[in-house]
Amino acid sequence: MRERRLERVAFLAGLVAFGVSLVGGLALLVATGQHPGLSPDPLRRARASLRRGQAKAAIAEYQAAAAISPEFNALLELAFARAQTGDALGEGEACARALSIRPATPGLRLGLGWALAKQGRLDEAAASFQEALTLEPGHPMAHAGLGEVRLAQHQVDLAIASLSRAAELAPDNVSVRSSLGQAFLLGGRTREALEQLETAYRLAPGPERLTSLRWAQQTEDAALGALAEGPPRVAASGRAR
Repeated sequence: MRERRLERVAFLAGLVAFGVSLVGGLALLVATGQHPGLSPDPLRRARASLRRGQAKAAIAEYQAAAAISPEFNALLELAFARAQTGDALGEGEACARALSIRPATPGLRLGLGWALAKQGRLDEAAASFQEALTLEPGHPMAHAGLGEVRLAQHQVDLAIASLSRAAELAPDNVSVRSSLGQAFLLGGRTREALEQLETAYRLAPGPERLTSLRWAQQTEDAALGALAEGPPRVAASGRAR
């Protein structure tokens, strides 16, 4: 029961951390996308709303633009705006529509995967991350996303494998290091968990990472203490002392 709770906590923490990466990735796609067939006025109004922090107004503008002409960039920016408001369902729908225009876009596959994961549709999320990796095998966040989903599915060994690969590809990514440390903890590999959590804390010190690090240290100390005491002595009655 405790392990299941830890897995849930680790998965939710991963969603928050990698959600930031997702928004950043969609922002990059937005900045570099092209929309030659669409009048810039709806997009300009939407972007202005987004700059003012009016994400809901921006979403309405993007929806209007996409209804007039479902161009790739309008849908992409709609996904970006919905990601900012936490609308996982709308974000996933916009990503899926954009993918129908440009299916070979790893960043959108990644965005769709996170949107599905936030909805609890883990098998579909895993498939989307795997499709992103088919398009770009060295995408660290796709490996990380797949690892987070495997953790939520209680497949700790598979989670460790994916997150380890993400850490190899993005060694300075704090979210990846933290998630890998949590996965090692759940797998009972406390020494490796400590290494990852110490690295995460060194890269970006903070109270949350310090709490995780202390927790891992306590777990390691308890395991070492049990080894030092040796196996329990058994009395003549057969009960351990």
